[in-house]
Amino acid sequence: MAKLKLTLPGLYISPLTCFDEEGKIDKFKVKRQLKYVMDVCRPSLLGICAVEAQEYQFLADDERENYIRWLAKLVDKRCPTVVGVSHPSYRQSLRLLRVAEELDASAIQILIPRRVSGGKPRLVEIREYVEAIATSSSLPVVLYHHPGPGAELSVDGLLALAKLPNVAAIKESSRDMRHIGLLLNRVPRGIHVWLGMEAMLTGLQLGAAGSAMPPPGSGLARLLLDAFNDGDFRRAAEVQRIMNTIPAQWFEYGLTAVMKASMSILDIDCGIPYPPFGTIPDDARRALETFWRSLGREVLERVSGRTSEKAGIA
Repeated sequence: MAKLKLTLPGLYISPLTCFDEEGKIDKFKVKRQLKYVMDVCRPSLLGICAVEAQEYQFLADDERENYIRWLAKLVDKRCPTVVGVSHPSYRQSLRLLRVAEELDASAIQILIPRRVSGGKPRLVEIREYVEAIATSSSLPVVLYHHPGPGAELSVDGLLALAKLPNVAAIKESSRDMRHIGLLLNRVPRGIHVWLGMEAMLTGLQLGAAGSAMPPPGSGLARLLLDAFNDGDFRRAAEVQRIMNTIPAQWFEYGLTAVMKASMSILDIDCGIPYPPFGTIPDDARRALETFWRSLGREVLERVSGRTSEKAGIA
């Protein structure tokens, strides 16, 4: 079975996709963001077109493939990479899998799918979809459990999929602490489990591989992980309380919108969410700016990697 070799615990970071006014990828903004991610957040694993917050859904098939190739080249193996191959058609997923193999990615990621035609998919259907991809892969497979965009499975269902060939990790985005606790307690040894921002500290204490998120949540997560590794659990808890506020307080506007707005507030422009979704009203935007300022100069400087004056939020 293919295995994922990483320095753990760590951060699994998915850079935001930056669009220009014509809906094309703004490579200058992506490059600037990647420098921030690599220098400030220090990922153990970096996702390319792997999660819905990266808005890969708005890319045509050829655009997505070209972007995967370009971003992988930009990363230049400075850290392990996961290429997202999720697609309603497993045949298209297999084409993306070949790209990931050609690029010598560290792993591929598959969103556990809903049934496109509607209705709750049966586990046997999901298993057949995942198995068709996983058994064709020479790379480790990360299963992405994200109820909403994808199917919602029980712990038993996830563990059944985790037994498939080449499955090496689960990215768990349910935010259900009962579900997460059971999963971490029962997952086979050697299967990495990555959790969202809200569950990061609890997950680390229970043996999770780490936390997965886009920037600048990853900047906060780096503060938490450093404190945890230093044994400063009081400081880690303080950062976790911050991460329980953002994006949750503004989640109705969508994770991508909140993270892109936050990056802009930190003076790392990643553009706007792909229209028409994800617009944040002016009053909510002002509240978000107030929230970031309330964290204080030290936190802002460490999260942004810049002085507060340069970030424009002193």
